[in-house]
Amino acid sequence: MKLKRSEADVLREVRRLLRARGIAHCRRNVGSMKRDGRRIDFGMPGEADIEAWPKIPCSTRLTYRIVVCYPTLWIECKRPGGKQSRDQRMFEQTVRQLGHAYLLVESAAELEEWLERNLA
Repeated sequence: MKLKRSEADVLREVRRLLRARGIAHCRRNVGSMKRDGRRIDFGMPGEADIEAWPKIPCSTRLTYRIVVCYPTLWIECKRPGGKQSRDQRMFEQTVRQLGHAYLLVESAAELEEWLERNLA
């Protein structure tokens, strides 16, 4: 009997890969809680699970200079077969319009492939 991987499993393996590759990142939590009788909201609806800043070389308009940019890479982790919510699709659309990268992954292998293609 094959055990199904959970979203938490995927998230753990993706974070392990990011740490192993030395890529700065942080876990983004979304939700709310009550403290001292007050409701505290954090994150925004649909926000991706991880915000990362891989070193991606990019050129400026000046042909003699190359700089290293740190664009944001948003990573949404899903269990195999998992689907994005409406808020998550809207978040993806928004960050892509802002020029950020967005990945929806079901495994760390998918992230590894993206990193190899984009950081080579």
